[in-house]
Amino acid sequence: MRHARRTILALAVVLAAMLALPAGTLGADPVTVAGSVVVDGQPAAGATVVVTVTGTDIVVATATDEQGAFRVDLEAGVGDELVIVATGRTIRTGPDAQGCVHSETPTGRVTTTIEALPPDPVSISLDQVISSTVCSATATPRPTARVTPPATDASGSGPGTAGAGLLLVLGILALTAGGTLALAPRRR
Repeated sequence: MRHARRTILALAVVLAAMLALPAGTLGADPVTVAGSVVVDGQPAAGATVVVTVTGTDIVVATATDEQGAFRVDLEAGVGDELVIVATGRTIRTGPDAQGCVHSETPTGRVTTTIEALPPDPVSISLDQVISSTVCSATATPRPTARVTPPATDASGSGPGTAGAGLLLVLGILALTAGGTLALAPRRR
């Protein structure tokens, strides 16, 4: 009886684990996906290739070699759909007369279903371009020399009123800080 309970528990754990797996991975085997990436008919060396098995969390990335070839190993099976995205090197130009920098990144995408193992080689053409332009929003103004006019002797700004104004400011600061302003009596 004890052995039967352990067997049933083990089967329940295996079944629960199988049900928790994403669809398409139950019959998944290690699969090698290989192919090439070209741009304008020429091998795209150093392109980034990302292979995703649709409906799963399986994502594998690699870079192409000097001949534009790539190869990734991942878990997949017959009937699984693969989305393969390739991105070439970004080319930047500028800044132009307006201070704008222009960027172009070639990209390509292929969706294929594994019909047999091993899957057929995949060819991706970088036939789309992602373009961007970055310009400075405003030019930085040059500092201008500012001439300050000399002080004038307007009414109420004589030498006698500067000390009284300072005393008034200090008194207000002392009162707002919770203190009191006490003037010490003069000794004779």
